[in-house]
Amino acid sequence: MARVVRLPRAKQDLIDIALDLEARAGLTTADRFLDAAEAAFTNLAVWPLLGAIATGMPPRHQGVRTWLVPGFRNHIIFYRPASDGVEILRVLHGARDIAAFINDTP
Repeated sequence: MARVVRLPRAKQDLIDIALDLEARAGLTTADRFLDAAEAAFTNLAVWPLLGAIATGMPPRHQGVRTWLVPGFRNHIIFYRPASDGVEILRVLHGARDIAAFINDTP
């Protein structure tokens, strides 16, 4: 079975987004977001080349790919394919300063 590794910042991103969605749209929306993100992670682990290669990444993040959280078109998954699945680096809202957040990701 393909493996999904969530880096600590990705885990925190998920918590932050879910809390924001809960405050703005309710618990049902927050739960729907988390379910959609987890389903996307599972699909990406099986088909790691599904997403587009992220452009403008610093050298240490070459090869990072992106995929939208299904049903939440403004939320972007940044991940790196691995030999046995994927590594989830970040999950960010598209309105954020993506470059700053990615540069802050080890």
